[in-house]
Amino acid sequence: MKKYVAMLGISLLLTACTTTNDEATSDEEMINDDEQVEAEADIQEETEQAKETEIDTEEEGGFLWKVEEGETTVYLQGTIHAGIEEIYPLNEELEAAFDEADVLLPEIDWPRMDPTGGLSEEEMMDLITFDDGRVLSDVLDEETYETLLDVMASEGMQEDMIEQIEPWYFVMGLEDVETGEISLDQGVDYHYLERGYEEGKEIRELEGQIISLQAMEGQSYELQVEQLEYLLNQDRHVENELDEVEFFNMYMHGDEEALIGVWEDASYGDEYDRTNLFDRNERNATIIDEILQEDDGQTYLALIGTFHYVIEPGVQHFLEEKGYTVERVN
Repeated sequence: MKKYVAMLGISLLLTACTTTNDEATSDEEMINDDEQVEAEADIQEETEQAKETEIDTEEEGGFLWKVEEGETTVYLQGTIHAGIEEIYPLNEELEAAFDEADVLLPEIDWPRMDPTGGLSEEEMMDLITFDDGRVLSDVLDEETYETLLDVMASEGMQEDMIEQIEPWYFVMGLEDVETGEISLDQGVDYHYLERGYEEGKEIRELEGQIISLQAMEGQSYELQVEQLEYLLNQDRHVENELDEVEFFNMYMHGDEEALIGVWEDASYGDEYDRTNLFDRNERNATIIDEILQEDDGQTYLALIGTFHYVIEPGVQHFLEEKGYTVERVN
């Protein structure tokens, strides 16, 4: 179930700082123990079962708010960062907000995203490596460490490099949201950004990848390790997996209560909620406030993951605290 958190609210992508080795990625060198094979078989079976259920694209659900100041309008759209082709087109209110918008405000410009967040190689290594004399094996138990070595060996990463890197980096890489038909280039953000470029709309990132990197890096080692241990435990993945069609229908129906339940099941606790949602919600509300106060007469469409609205305090709640009236459109 935790992979859906990435789709709706958290921008995650493995940055490319590893060395590659064709031989290391061969089938013969991949992990092949009985437990993982069985877990992968279970996941495949669930995926096939999910395809038998139809995604309901006729519902008028979705997540859209509107706030105005003077001659300036900002629409706040709750998005899903990864998706499938069948959910398009979205309902009329969401499509109309896009058509009206002069400027798109995504968290990240997904089609043109720089996975390094604009950092140089040296800056990236400074960000992802330990700076207190410790190494990875100092903060992981032996079983978790050995499992991670096996997984990263299949990606061509050597142990001496792995030892230098903090746990959050591996969490970002292992939180893979592209599963079967699900892909980033079918996400709502990506969909509208591609159309925005085609139509010549202005696009301004609210965050960029650097904010996601900094949010993860700023987490305590205890939280980083907890996430990593979960992601390396295939049995827990299967046990907690959420049917992808059921999940997409929650989004299409605008089922806020169900999505709140998904977050509550997936969250690692207060620190996780604060670093991944609330701090960023307040920051983005401040940026939107500045746009509204400037009042340049344009219409803006903010493309922000749905969890950033439905888990309180959301972006709209921080705007209300600043004195704005935020209208729920859809």
